[in-house]
Amino acid sequence: MFFFVTGDDLLKKAFSKHSNIKVIDGFNQFTKAILDKYKTEYFIDKLKDEVDSSINIENVSDSWSNIDDNDILSIKISDDTTVVEIDSGEIISHANISDYIKYIDKLVSSTSFEAAADSSESLNPYISFFADGEVMKILTGTVKNPNIHGAIENHETVKQLVSCLYEKRGDNLPDDYSEALKSLLE
Repeated sequence: MFFFVTGDDLLKKAFSKHSNIKVIDGFNQFTKAILDKYKTEYFIDKLKDEVDSSINIENVSDSWSNIDDNDILSIKISDDTTVVEIDSGEIISHANISDYIKYIDKLVSSTSFEAAADSSESLNPYISFFADGEVMKILTGTVKNPNIHGAIENHETVKQLVSCLYEKRGDNLPDDYSEALKSLLE
């Protein structure tokens, strides 16, 4: 499926005849279309079978693309939020957001090289679930926290984590942060 953004009524009409092109007005409509493709009875049944039998359409609350350009669904059930990675309509993996969000906070506020390294190691299995805000939090926290600087120099897992996130989403950073990270990762 291809998405075509336009406000031009003639273009909308011309492209509306193509089954593999969806004409939309803007980004909000795009994110809604992505989310809606997973709010089908078929896919909800898949989620029930593979993730949690209590999932229903109302639980599917958000979606984003991860660093590998796979879709991530956020599913809220009571006070728990589960994230599900999807590639080509197939469920790849899932995790509870509480399993990793605490390690992002621990990493960006780490008070030693070792604490940064430990947090980084705990985050590695969950990297594919990160939303852009979480990636930006790690990257900006890396620039601001000298303990992460030291951990990058002394622990390969920290360098790998930050390098991967920077490579995939570093273009979203302000120039001064991008330059600082480039320097740290050399």
